[in-house]
Amino acid sequence: MAVEAAVPATVVTVTFELTPGEYRGAVLRYLFTQPAYVALASFILVFIVFTMAAGVATGRLLVLLPDVVMAVILEALLVAVPLLAVWWYRWRWGGFEMTATFSEAGIEAKMPRMGSQFAWSKFSRAKRLKGYYELRQDLRRVAVVPARAFKSAEERAAFETLLERHLKFKGST
Repeated sequence: MAVEAAVPATVVTVTFELTPGEYRGAVLRYLFTQPAYVALASFILVFIVFTMAAGVATGRLLVLLPDVVMAVILEALLVAVPLLAVWWYRWRWGGFEMTATFSEAGIEAKMPRMGSQFAWSKFSRAKRLKGYYELRQDLRRVAVVPARAFKSAEERAAFETLLERHLKFKGST
């Protein structure tokens, strides 16, 4: 009869708040992995370029300029709205400090006004990027944990062991 080796109970708890720069980078990286967003943003940019080229070629740039201005505003809003939502949340609720506990049972995330528990099966993969870890639930949902949240190299290694054990984990890119 085979005896299975017991998996040691690994628990890693980190408390962090994403800086505005970290959050902005994560949001922009997330947006540019969304096919619909990339298609819309690309379409708007192509529209701007062709409209300006047509205006210059026909000598009617001033007539087409309002179309270009509206397209530039729409393109800016595609990036600005998610970032403004974060600014509003920080202003309204006072920040995003989070305590996350990673264990064999799953992930428990707590913020001052809310908390959630997730089984590892809710996540599909994890990736270590420059300065943070990205845990993907699906194409539309991602959790971000800054590397600076770990107090020691041992804590970080234990976290990465959990990721390797439960998810498709890709090291630094």
